Amino acid sequence: MAITGALGIASRALAAFQQAITVTGNNIANVNTPGYTRQIANFSATTPVRLGAHIVGTGTQVLSITRRLDLFIEAQLKREQTTLGSRREFSGALSRIEGEFGELTDTDLSSLLDGFFNALEEASQNPEDVAIRRQVVVKAEEFAGAIRELRRGIDGVRSDLNAQVSAEVLAANEIITEIATLNQQILRSEFSDGSVSNANDLRDQRDQLVRDLSGKVKVTTSEQDNGLLNVFISGEPVVFGTEKFLLSTRDTVVSGVTVKIPIFAGNLSDISLQGGTLKGLIDARDTNAVNYIGTLDTMVKEFVFRFNQVHASGRGLSAFSTITAVNAVSSSTTALASSNLAMASKLSIPGSFQLRVENSATGSEDLVDVQIDSGETLSSLRTKLDAIANIDATISTDGKLTITSAAANIKFSFNNDTSGVLAALGLNTFFTGSSSFDVNIDALVDGDPSLVALARSTAPGDNTNALNLIAVRDENLFNSNASNIDAYYQGLVGTVGVDASQAEDLFEIAELTLNQVQNSRDAVSGVNIDEELINLTSFQAAYTAAARYTSVISDLLDVLVNL
Repeated sequence: MAITGALGIASRALAAFQQAITVTGNNIANVNTPGYTRQIANFSATTPVRLGAHIVGTGTQVLSITRRLDLFIEAQLKREQTTLGSRREFSGALSRIEGEFGELTDTDLSSLLDGFFNALEEASQNPEDVAIRRQVVVKAEEFAGAIRELRRGIDGVRSDLNAQVSAEVLAANEIITEIATLNQQILRSEFSDGSVSNANDLRDQRDQLVRDLSGKVKVTTSEQDNGLLNVFISGEPVVFGTEKFLLSTRDTVVSGVTVKIPIFAGNLSDISLQGGTLKGLIDARDTNAVNYIGTLDTMVKEFVFRFNQVHASGRGLSAFSTITAVNAVSSSTTALASSNLAMASKLSIPGSFQLRVENSATGSEDLVDVQIDSGETLSSLRTKLDAIANIDATISTDGKLTITSAAANIKFSFNNDTSGVLAALGLNTFFTGSSSFDVNIDALVDGDPSLVALARSTAPGDNTNALNLIAVRDENLFNSNASNIDAYYQGLVGTVGVDASQAEDLFEIAELTLNQVQNSRDAVSGVNIDEELINLTSFQAAYTAAARYTSVISDLLDVLVNL
């Protein structure tokens, strides 16, 4: 009994140390495997037996093979993955938007604004020169085109971010599916033969997937007694046991662009994003980019309206025989101040403008005051204009006002518009549009630069309105009449730059923090080759001693048998 028991001790020792060597070898083999957790063979003495008056040990066994984990560090790692994912995408998006402004180049918006007003300066010195007038139009087209291009660039970034949102949702669904599948595999593996053991490699894969999912959206987890891991997003389960509950998106319109909003596919409710790449993408797409567009639109609307108001009060090298408003109203009987006109909110009513009626046959000029009253409609304005001698006014079926001289020798121009009605309707205006999306040059001016209204009278060389137009640049139209267009635009550029810089700093901090947490995890759970080699040497020596012990017992058994 004693001899056979000793052989059992030797056999169990050999098996235990062989398992320990195998675990060590597996650690060494996975030293560079992402997400791998160092495994430990946990030894335990086997159940002792009584031999006569004594209780004698029966050897050792590997009771379990476990992963070396610090749950606090693991939780912190998931949190930092979530933070980094959000800040990385947010920083990248703002950096791209900043690049769209292209400041400090020859074609940036500031330089093109300079070019436009420089051309106006030159035209004010030579108002009769049509070639110089053409340069004013060309420079204005370049300026307006750059605004539209900037808007398209920001919208393009938003479109790309939107595509990334869809891709991240699909990637999250793939991870959710894999976690549910691994839950099933872990359950099957750990309870396959009725005994409980740890499927460490499968658990490592599952933990890595949870960290990957944490990079996309903040998650919480809870492990069941049977080893299955439940995963939650915003309190809603996306993995529960072996079941999966996927994400989806819904379409909505934000600032004129159709965007994807992440939702739970099951109940169609929105996901409350608290971090991860999805939050970073959506914050940049629907908050920062939208705010920049809003600021740019405000700049365009205020500047275009004021410039048009001054332009509409001036006269080109020749007057009009007919002109049709650029902008239409949906109802000619609705008050202009509350109509669908994009510039309706800019109207100053009551107010007035003057119509200068010029008779080439007699050389006479008549200045007729046109009062714009509270509640003025396009229909009532047409009536007032039509009542002026030698002037006809009509409204087209699409809601546009047309003014026409009644005879070939009659022409007209405008003067002193205090109401803003001419600018709002688009009569004798320079720019069209009311936002960064549609700002352009009036087709009449573009087709005939002689119509650029540089004068306020019919006197040759009159540059009065040219000087008024130049002065618009210095008018404080923004920030409650505290900033001119240059300061306002530079404020926007500065805001974008500061936002991008701060986002980059926060990203770098998040990256550094994650690296520190990862280093802490590696110190606890990572494979240290030197330590594993020490263990390997120790287990090898123990295995050799057990083998020697086996040989000694075998010799004793031979002696006993040969007695």
